[in-house]
Amino acid sequence: MRKGKQLKESKAEKENYIFVRADRLNIKVLKADILFIKAEKDYVKLVTTKKNYLIRKNLKSFNKDVLDNSFMRISRSIIINIDKITLIDRNMVYLSDLRFKIGSYYSKNLNKLMKG
Repeated sequence: MRKGKQLKESKAEKENYIFVRADRLNIKVLKADILFIKAEKDYVKLVTTKKNYLIRKNLKSFNKDVLDNSFMRISRSIIINIDKITLIDRNMVYLSDLRFKIGSYYSKNLNKLMKG
């Protein structure tokens, strides 16, 4: 069995997940499983469909270093996965049974997303 072949992954596969440091472990999290990220002082709470993780990083640096265009900041303390949006109503965005208020500063970015 060739070990080199088994470890190689295509670039597209690598872009489907991130590694986060939580509970002194590096944990592989699929981007598709992420619902939202919430700021909690010097930490971010990463909420997925399976589990929640508390990561020692601020929201701005986490967004810049780890996330891509499939995520959008909607307030000072919340970043959502765009693919999980089920409804947008004026200043509220819904991710199935979860709802979040859209900050006035961030609403223009969400409006651009909806238009095109």
